[in-house]
Amino acid sequence: MKTLFLGLFLSLSVFAKTVKVGMKDKASLYKFFPASVTIKAGDTVHWTNDDNVMHTVTSMDLVDGLPKKNGLFDSHIVFPKGTFDHIFAEKGVFNYYCTIHSGMRMFGQITVE
Repeated sequence: MKTLFLGLFLSLSVFAKTVKVGMKDKASLYKFFPASVTIKAGDTVHWTNDDNVMHTVTSMDLVDGLPKKNGLFDSHIVFPKGTFDHIFAEKGVFNYYCTIHSGMRMFGQITVE
């Protein structure tokens, strides 16, 4: 069983890719771009803060229309030109937001197939 698991992990690693997402003020609206991406299980999302202000990448659930941290991933503060990476091992839809700019609806979504 250990050999099968190791083989599966190694095979996923060989085909895994990295998808880039930026963070920037666009027309006075803070945004992740692209705001929505679709990846495969085992892929990495690499966020780069292309802005001149701090941001976060924090997983969330929407509760009564408001973001609430759910603890799946959290970059904490990402300073300008800083980066954050997260490997998505499981299939599903993962919503995230910038905790600093949540009032500006700086939201994003990762769909893992």
